[in-house]
Amino acid sequence: KKAQNLAELRQAISDVIAPFKGELMSKYIIIYRWRTEQSERGLHLSSLVHYALRDRNCQTWVDHLSLKSGQLLVNAIQQTMQDIGSVMIVLAPGDLDRCTMEDDFFRFELDTAMDNQYKLHFLLFDVSNIEELFPRRKTPFFLKLFNKMLTVACKFVSMDGNFESVINELANST
Repeated sequence: KKAQNLAELRQAISDVIAPFKGELMSKYIIIYRWRTEQSERGLHLSSLVHYALRDRNCQTWVDHLSLKSGQLLVNAIQQTMQDIGSVMIVLAPGDLDRCTMEDDFFRFELDTAMDNQYKLHFLLFDVSNIEELFPRRKTPFFLKLFNKMLTVACKFVSMDGNFESVINELANST
C-alpha cells in the first residue's frame, strides 16, 4: 500500500510540474461556453483540451482550472490574454446561441479576443462547417465572428477521429 501511495504521490507531483519542465512549446488561454441548456459540454471539452496540451508540454490557462481564489474573472482573462497572446476558442453547436445578448459573458470573451489582435485558434467540435455554429438570427457580432473565423485556420475536431492529431499540431505551433 505504501508503494502505491508513493507512486500516486510521484504522479501527482509530476502532473503539477509537467507544464513547467523543459521548454514550453506553446501557450494558450482557452475560452469556451461553460454550459448550454443541454449540457456542460464546454466545461468538459475545455478540460480535455487543457490536459491534452499540458501533456504535450504546453502552458494553458482555462478559468475553471487556473483562476486563483479571490481573482476577478474579467481581470484574469484580460491579463492572461495580454500575457499569452494566443487564444484557443472551443466551439460546438449551441455555444453561440446566447451571444445574441450583449451582456453574455462568452460574447465578451470572444469580443475581447477578436478586438485585440491576439492569435486565434478555433477548435470546432461536432460540426462539418462553420455555419452550423451560428444561430439563425444574424447580428453584427456574428458577422464579425464569422469573418474572423474565415481569416484563421479553424480546426474541425472529432473526438473519435482526429482529436489527437489536432492537439499535436497545436502543441507544435508557435
